[in-house]
Amino acid sequence: MQTIQPVHMESADGPILGLLEILKSEQFAFFNEKGEMSNMVLTMAQSARTLDGYLQFHRMLTHGKLTSTFREQIALAVAQANHCQYSLAQHASRAAKLGMSKEEILASREGRANDLRGRVCLPFVQALVTRNGSVDVVDLRGAAFSDAEIVEVIAQVALNIFENTFAAVARLELDYPRAAQLAKAA
Repeated sequence: MQTIQPVHMESADGPILGLLEILKSEQFAFFNEKGEMSNMVLTMAQSARTLDGYLQFHRMLTHGKLTSTFREQIALAVAQANHCQYSLAQHASRAAKLGMSKEEILASREGRANDLRGRVCLPFVQALVTRNGSVDVVDLRGAAFSDAEIVEVIAQVALNIFENTFAAVARLELDYPRAAQLAKAA
């Protein structure tokens, strides 16, 4: 059962209503397949400052050096490392909307990719999560990541860890289709 309840648009007021109205007008990335604002955003709206900070951070990274698809690959790798079912469902849905195949989505969750930059970065991302930041950027530099891109990868991981942690503590109910199960190792 969800431990923090979502805000309902009809009962929202003040800054929260303003933020939610902006999201509705922007058709921001936080709408599920039914066209409804995500449970995560509505639950985060319990704190206008938290929601505003989260949205600003997300918007800034959206206009950064990493592509939308690459940001989703990172989000999937982080969600898998953190075993976050809500974020896996949300980001698998977004990745599919961006044109990623089911195989590419599953590969990203496992830290695999078809291109060199993805093959180097996704394991780095997983190690960043599982080793609490005790990682080296040498391989990223070898794959021609600039300092700005490395900083944005770290920022994207931090944003996704926040999402995962929020979803876990709030025990968010899924409002996206459940992500596919990974094949068990033989």
